[in-house]
Amino acid sequence: MIGYLSGRLVRYRNGVALIEARGAGYEVHCAPRSELDGAVHLFIHHHQTERGDTLYGFADETTLDLFRELLKVQDVGPRAAALVLNAVGVKGVLRACAAKEPPQIAGVAKGVGSKTAARIVAELPESVIREFA
Repeated sequence: MIGYLSGRLVRYRNGVALIEARGAGYEVHCAPRSELDGAVHLFIHHHQTERGDTLYGFADETTLDLFRELLKVQDVGPRAAALVLNAVGVKGVLRACAAKEPPQIAGVAKGVGSKTAARIVAELPESVIREFA
């Protein structure tokens, strides 16, 4: 399992970076291109399904940890969790959850509607919110 990836950005297209590391190219779903430079250092979530493997990359461990907490929320998959974090960031998610205000998250990205936002706000444990605050 891949936990961390350090290499060179080869290409960025539609939210997916191609990163060359020791002669191999890894496709990683990650933050907008503007947040990546030539040398890339990402903490990785390796998501495995019967359809294949997908890598999600984050600039820091805090974002990766919150991403993994969001995956524990019912009906929140890696795509939705990544979209929310890319749109509002760790602090935005924590503010919305602490204030119990789903509209701060709803509609921030395609596929993240009011039902998903309400689940995140309702199901993300208070202990997690305090831990990341």
